[in-house]
Amino acid sequence: MGDKKPISVRIEEEELKKLEELSKREGINRSALISKAIKQFVQNYDKKTLMLSEILDRLEELEKKHEALLTRVNILRGQVDNLVKKKRH
Repeated sequence: MGDKKPISVRIEEEELKKLEELSKREGINRSALISKAIKQFVQNYDKKTLMLSEILDRLEELEKKHEALLTRVNILRGQVDNLVKKKRH
């Protein structure tokens, strides 16, 4: 996993109490609990980023299809207009 580096954070008293309670309930020290929470946060963030990237790719794909359909509609509209004009003459 690599060397662990110490960091210093400031948290509210209430969060510290909750952290102590969770630490006791989980049977691990605060440092391990915080490390676990950070790891889960980063993994979830990475998943959300990947999902967002996939959604943006899909949106781009749909926009291209929409553009192609609009082009076809405009071509057909032009053809219909020409047919209507020919019928009138």
